[in-house]
Parts: sequence; C-alpha cells; structure tokens
Amino acid sequence: MKYIKRGLIIIILLVVIVAVGGYIYLNQSNKYQVDGTITLDGISKDVTVYRDEKGMPYIYANNYLDLIKAQGFITAQDRLFQMQLTRMFAEGRLTELAGEVAKPLDVRARTMGYARNARKHAKILNKESREVAQAYIDGINAFIKRGKNIPLEFKLAGLKPDLWSIEHSLAIMYYMGWGTGSNLKTEVIAQLLIEKFGLERFKTLYPINTNLDSPNRLPDSLAFRPETKDSTQKDSSKIALKTTHGQQLMAFAGDDLYRMTWGSNNWTVSSELSASGKPIMASDPHLDARTLPGVMHAVGLFAGDIRAVGVTVPGVPGLLIGRSKYLSNGLTNGYLDVKDLYIETVDPANSKNYLEGEKSIPFEVITETLKIKDKEAENGFKEEKLTLRKTKRGIVISDHLPEMKTKEVMTLRWAAYENMGENLGIDFLLKAKSVKEAKEYIKETSIINNNFTLADVDGNIGWYTTGRVPKRKPGVGRIPWKVTSSEDTWLGIIPFDSLPHKDSQTTGWIGNANHNTVKADYPYYISNYYSPYYRYARLKQLMKSKPKFTVDDHWQYQRDDYNVLAEKITPTLVKALKKNQETQAMATILEKWDFHQKIESVGATIFQNVYRILPQKIYKDEMGEELMMFMLDSWYFWQERVEKMLLEDKASWIDNVLTKDKKETIEDLIIQAGLQAQKELTQKYGADLNNWTWGKDHQIAYINPIRRNGIGKEWLGVVPRPMAGSGETLYRSLYTYDKPQEISFSACLRMVADMADNDKVLAVINGGTTARTFHPHQKDQIEAYATGKKLYWWFSDQKIKENAKSTLVLKK
Repeated sequence: MKYIKRGLIIIILLVVIVAVGGYIYLNQSNKYQVDGTITLDGISKDVTVYRDEKGMPYIYANNYLDLIKAQGFITAQDRLFQMQLTRMFAEGRLTELAGEVAKPLDVRARTMGYARNARKHAKILNKESREVAQAYIDGINAFIKRGKNIPLEFKLAGLKPDLWSIEHSLAIMYYMGWGTGSNLKTEVIAQLLIEKFGLERFKTLYPINTNLDSPNRLPDSLAFRPETKDSTQKDSSKIALKTTHGQQLMAFAGDDLYRMTWGSNNWTVSSELSASGKPIMASDPHLDARTLPGVMHAVGLFAGDIRAVGVTVPGVPGLLIGRSKYLSNGLTNGYLDVKDLYIETVDPANSKNYLEGEKSIPFEVITETLKIKDKEAENGFKEEKLTLRKTKRGIVISDHLPEMKTKEVMTLRWAAYENMGENLGIDFLLKAKSVKEAKEYIKETSIINNNFTLADVDGNIGWYTTGRVPKRKPGVGRIPWKVTSSEDTWLGIIPFDSLPHKDSQTTGWIGNANHNTVKADYPYYISNYYSPYYRYARLKQLMKSKPKFTVDDHWQYQRDDYNVLAEKITPTLVKALKKNQETQAMATILEKWDFHQKIESVGATIFQNVYRILPQKIYKDEMGEELMMFMLDSWYFWQERVEKMLLEDKASWIDNVLTKDKKETIEDLIIQAGLQAQKELTQKYGADLNNWTWGKDHQIAYINPIRRNGIGKEWLGVVPRPMAGSGETLYRSLYTYDKPQEISFSACLRMVADMADNDKVLAVINGGTTARTFHPHQKDQIEAYATGKKLYWWFSDQKIKENAKSTLVLKK
C-alpha cells in the first residue's frame, strides 16, 4: 500500500511540475523585448520607448516621421497577429487560414471591395499623407523583417506574417469605416414592410427619431416620398423587390459582416462647467469588443512640439481619440446614410449588359482570385476565380451571395468609394493646436462618418460631423431604388459646413449619444437611423445636476446605469401586471425599482425581459416570426415607436388579428409578455424572484481569437461576468435581440481628459496592451474596466519616467 501511496505522490508531483513548467514556459513564450536596444533603420536619431505598469508604450522621437515609424514598429510588437487577422478579413483572405469554411466571408469582403478601393485610394494620396503612411508601414515591416519575437499565434495558426503597404492600412480603414455608415439594413426592413403592408400602414412602423434639442422636427416618415393618388398602391419606380425575395434580403442585410456598427457616448464641458477651470473631455466608443485584447491600442507619442496620448485601431497611424498638449477629442458614430441599394435590370437581349431606360450598358467585370487552404492541393492551397459585375452605381451584391437565389440584380453604392481624398484627415490630434485648426484637418475625412467632439487648452469646445453624405432626389435612400433611367439619384455631396455641427464656443457643454442631431429646419435628408434619445436624455439630466464637474464625476457618469426609458414606461407595465394574479409579484418589484440597472437588481431583470418580449406580442400576429425578428434585431428601428404605443395605447398593431372574438389592449399584451417572462426566468433561476438578479441574466464574455469555442475557450479568454447597464443606459451593455443573455455591444474604451491636468489622463480599455496570448498585458485591464478602478495614461515626462517599468531604445 505504501508503494501505491508513494507512486501517487510521485505522479501528483510530476503533474504539478509539468503544469508549473508549462505555465512558466507559456508565460514566457510570447513575450518580446521591451528593454535594451533594437536597431531601427531609417530613423534620424535614436527613439526611446518607455512602458508603464500596463505595458502601454510612450514613444519619444526626434521628429514626426521618426515618431510614426516607431509607432508602426511598436504596434507590430504588441498587435501584429491582430493586425494580420483584421487585414485578412478586409482583404477577403480568411480562406488562406481557415479553408473552405471561410469562403462566404471572403466572397463578401471581395464583393464589398475594401482592398480593391484601398489600392485605388493609395494612388491619389498627396505627398505628406503618403510620407506619414509609409513611415508607419516601414515600422511594421521593420519588426517583421527582424524575425525575432514574432507572436506565437502565427505558429499556432500556421501563418507567416505578411509585409505591409499603404493600401493595407487603407483597407482596414474602409473595413472599419463601413460600420460608421448606417441605413442599409433599415432600407431592407422598410422595403419588406412596405411590400407586406403598403405605404400608409408602413408609416406607423417607420422609425421615430427624437431630437430633444429640436422637438418640432417632423419624423422622416411624413416626408418619406411624394404621395400617390392611392397611397397603398405600390409605385414600381420605387418598390421593385418581391416578397418572395425577402429571405434573401434578410440574409444579406443581417449577415454579421455587415453588423460592424459603432455606437458611443461622448461629451465635453467648457471651462465654466469644469471644477479645474479648463474643459474636460469624456469619450467611450461602443462596439462589439469581446475579442481580446480589445479593438483599440493605447500609445503615447512625443516629438518636438507633439505631445499626445490616446488610442488608434492597430494598422492605422496616429491617434483617433485622446489628448495632446493643445487639444482633446472624442468621437461617436454619426449614423449618416452614405449607402444606397439599387435594383438593376439586365438587358433581356444581352445578359452582359444592364438597362438604364432604353439604354443598354455593358457591366464592368472584375476578377478576384481566392487562395483557399486545401490539404489535398499540391502546395496546400487551391485557387478559385471570382467574377464580379459592376454598374455605374456600384458593385452587384446579388451575384455571389448563395442565399440570394433571385433573378433580381441588386447593386450597392457607398459614398466613400466615390469621394476619395488626397488627405486622410486623421492626424489632427498630433498637428492641430485649437478646435478651429482641428476642424480644418477632420473636414478631409471621407471614409468614416463620426461626430468629432473637441476641446482645446484655451477653453474652446466644438463638434463636427465627418464623412461624405450625398444630396439625394426626394424619396431616395429610404428603400432600394429601382433604376429606370440614366438620371443620377445623387445630386452631389452635402458640404462639410452644412452637416450637423457646433462651431467653437467657450460656454456650456456639447454631447452626443448617437441620437438624432438634425434641427427642425435642416434642409437635407441625411439619415433615418439613430439611437433612441434615452442615453442623451440621461446625459442632459446629469449635466444639470451640478454647477461644476470634476474628472471623477465624468468617470462615474460613463458607468451610469439609470434607464430613462424604464422611468417612462414602467408605470404602464406595473399598472397592467397588477391586474393579473400571476404577475402581481413582478409588478410589486417593478413598482419599487429605482430604474438603475445594477447587477444585483431584480427589477432590471423583470423590466428587460418583459420589454424584450412585448414587441413580439405586438407584431407577430401580422408580421410572422421571421420578418418580425428581422425587424426587432434592429433596436433603433422600433424602440421609440413601441414606447409611443405603450404611452398612448392607440396603435392599430395592438389588437391580435388572430383572435377574432377579442380586441386586445396594450395591457393585455403586457400581461402576456409578463407571463412569458415569468416562465422563462423561472426555468432559468427558479421560482424565487429574489434570485432573478440582473447580473445572472446579463453577462459579457471575452474570447481569444485562437480559441473561440470548445475546451480552453474560457481559460484563454475570460469567463462570462455580470455587467450592469443595458442598451438604454450610458453604461452601455447591449445584447443582440435573439441572444438576450449575451452582451455583444459595449465600450471598448473609457477616457476622461482634463485639459488642466498635464500629468495624466484617466483611461481604461476592455482588454490589454498586447494581443499576445499568455502575456500578462493581454487582458489585465478587464478587472479595472469592470469595477471602475482608475487607470491612467501618463502625460508629463516626469510621470512617464516615474511609472516606467521598462525602457527600450530604437537605435538608428
């Protein structure tokens, strides 16, 4: 027996030794040089890189181009594998990594043409933009060519890092910029609803977009297009798709590739509202940021008069959000409508042509080559040609989407592809010295459509909307447009100074939460897709709560979990739920709820579940399951409309047409939603309502790109953890409608910059500095992100050196 015990002890010791040794090996296997010296050819003088306790780099260079080149090198050190994956996604090259299974994604990316148009754009950049972009690319390539400390993920994935060129950075910008343009899915939803219900009834479904600062503006649905004699008659010049193609349209518009939506909160207060006497900037951009180490890369950049800290998307030089010696900025998605769908007609006499009225025009033909990983192929890859067609409006998207088995030819037009500029406009934070100067830089931005909020050290604040938005003929842009002539439906581009903005001011505050910012007298149609007003309404409440605000106040407001929508409609829910014995207990909890969506709140759980189920009770009987769920998946499309129904109880949609012997009221539907919510929550958490806490029902999980599923997923990623807030709160934590327990949309950064504080900026990202698996700085900021613990970007030389944990010199 004692020998058995000894054997067991020895086995246990061996397992422990192997485990400890394995952990030590893995922990060391993906590190990289952060001390000592590395040669970087092409710089004019040595560059010094300090890294702080988070691993965040602070780069000191002799001049601007040296600085950007070093940024490219250091970003590659931290994020090269992430950059490679993003680039391959944008280029449509994932089949090289994953084989045939990734083909649909590559076909879509090639069809959209991010890389194809990036190559075109790269050729027209002016000398200055090209020099900056090339310096960044040279830094990336220097790291790759050095061949040392290449991320372990490349070996695990069987990849070798590709060398970069300017077009690859531009491809990433177009790929990310796609998500800042709105309305594509809304067009499809609108088309299908009009086909099913007619124009007049559709107007009772069309999104309501409240602008709290201009309440007299009419909803766009009232000016949707000129009326016809018979308002229910389908106008073939504007409605061409058949309902039999609804599934194909939904497959296209609902594909994950086209859901790279950016959200965000952003605000700045002027000196008069700041406890420090200088403007304070707060920014927290929202997107699907669950993949480690997070979307943004934080860095400090210092050269001559340049002193800045902030974040950018790896693969893009400079800083998109941050603060400099003179300026701070934040951004939100402007949700501008910069894309339109068109229905083309193939010439029945010549299938190689399309018609514009009687005129027959040849399709432009584009050939792309897919390289697909294949073990059976001679060199491990097979090639496949992809033939694309294009009209004067844009690429044909219906040819290569397998779901779209239709004879209709649908094209997509994106303003960014037609309005390329020689200057990218993304270096404003490093060069501008005032809000006024920054405006001149960002007005050149043509790829992304954002609200840029700015504050400078002299006390000025301002806000500008970027992008190229087409002037359209009446009725164009809301639904797919049937092409019947050669007439262009775009009449030009709306001038930059005519887009929503606030010029430099020294008083008050400016904020944006993706809401409608269009004034009542605004002459152009620019979008019918905005976030509901709820987050902005809460921001307005908070901005009235004190005479002056501190950095700590803004940090707290970014995690504010008060739900303005809940405050408005919960009394209606309570009134109805009290009338049914089975839902009275739920009503009692809701009645006592303070509308804060904290993780320990039971009221938050009941509210969100009843609220989520209610629109199904309203719409399913007439829309059917598929169309209803497609519409409900686009939250912004229906939220304010359902709120109006709840408060007015007048909508024609409330009565269930399938119950011929009864006319339902909104209270009947609320009770039905309450009973279903009760059943679902009881199945998950038991009959005791005290167990129905929001933190159990509302969680976020972070994943490692090398192990998205299966054994090891949670070890390499982060186990699901409770998160407060919701889609309606400033503390954003939105779930996909059909997956209510999985948070998919949240802040990828929280930053508060006080222009009076020259030592530091309060900031945290939801991941870490490096994308290297097993590295201690891959996900070490998540705990601070979740708890609200304060982390800093150091700004003064003194603080950077005091907090430096390593020093690397890049030798010329």
